[in-house]
Amino acid sequence: MKKLVVFGGTGRTGLAVLTRASQDPELQVTAYLRKPEKVPVNVRSKIKIVLGNVLDADQVANVIEGQDAVISCLGKGFNICPTTLISEGVKNIVQGMREHGVKRIVLVGVAFLLPGRKTMFILKEITADHERALNYLKKCKDIDWIMSMPPQIIDAPYTDTYKVAINKLCGSKKATTHDIAHWMLTCVKDEEVAKEYKHQLVGISSFLSFKQGLTRLKIGYYGLFAFALVGTLWYSGWLKNIFP
Repeated sequence: MKKLVVFGGTGRTGLAVLTRASQDPELQVTAYLRKPEKVPVNVRSKIKIVLGNVLDADQVANVIEGQDAVISCLGKGFNICPTTLISEGVKNIVQGMREHGVKRIVLVGVAFLLPGRKTMFILKEITADHERALNYLKKCKDIDWIMSMPPQIIDAPYTDTYKVAINKLCGSKKATTHDIAHWMLTCVKDEEVAKEYKHQLVGISSFLSFKQGLTRLKIGYYGLFAFALVGTLWYSGWLKNIFP
């Protein structure tokens, strides 16, 4: 049985990771969280919860002690403001891994950082912090890191048809939360997969059924419109005046 600690477990992908990992008899799961109430009760009952902040290096190191692997789903959700949470959090995690001799970490990045791809202007700040984390990891030759690079993330079940590829996407520009979670847990559990994708950026693409695609397309358009509206209002200064 592998001991796994998960950071960023209350976001969309993080919750999928915790849900799937909690059902896996091969894993003993610890979730390092600020807000455990965001995790469903049926998942909480099957994992160990440790309260803490990823920006507290000592707390992070303590929770990593005794673990076999780490998953990081650190992010800011739909918050598009400048941040260093991801990059500083990753630095603290790596520091803790070195302190306790833990080698393997699987992280969620963004497909915008795959070779030849460009970010959306509205997402430039969050992408920049993912890039800072990536640039730091590239210098960590002693850490066996793998970064999953999803495009548009959608809340949907495991498809069993997703594809992964090094440094590129395999066609679809969508990835379901549970496909990403399945891939990340595979990297934790499967030694051959971990060896093959060590120090790689791995694009992941989900292939939805026609019905799923229509549903997600409708939701996606509404979500994109709302996201763009909030971003426009923020950068125009209107929301900053209300929420300084």
